[in-house]
Amino acid sequence: MNLIIKTLFYILKNLYFFLNNYNNIKHFPFGKDVENIKIENNIIIKKYINKKKLDKNLNNYNLLKKFYFIPKLLNKKELNLTFEYKGELLNISKNLPTDYIYQLMDISYELANNNILIDDVKPWIINKYIINNLTVINGKIFIVDFGKINFDKKENIIKHYNRLIIDIIKMKNKIY
Repeated sequence: MNLIIKTLFYILKNLYFFLNNYNNIKHFPFGKDVENIKIENNIIIKKYINKKKLDKNLNNYNLLKKFYFIPKLLNKKELNLTFEYKGELLNISKNLPTDYIYQLMDISYELANNNILIDDVKPWIINKYIINNLTVINGKIFIVDFGKINFDKKENIIKHYNRLIIDIIKMKNKIY
């Protein structure tokens, strides 16, 4: 609920910008666990709401850092985590890599083989062509938020990500 209020406040505060740019959002300035997100000099600085949220995300990062599609943590200071910059949000109509099916299947199998499900990688509720928490840089897809992790059976995780891939194919081909 807090994230919904924060999102509405941001939209109202920046109504003109939002109405003119919601189809071309490149990153979100905050998140459920994050007070604000800054991009500067090819790094991302996430300031977390509190130590509990920071610790949860740091623990999740430590589970995921071995994967090539997770940005490297560069620094931890107070409530801030600094990561490598890994591009703009994946926008199906703007920056979808040509081999996106292969990349997303590879990511899903890597996670499934470790029984890890990142729940909030999905189309954004306001603009379904933007995939929340996936970014693209130089044609490569990355997962840039890992605050919402669950553990499940391999088959369930693969099904979850296959549904995402099918949704993206439908949107790309305007079947929805």
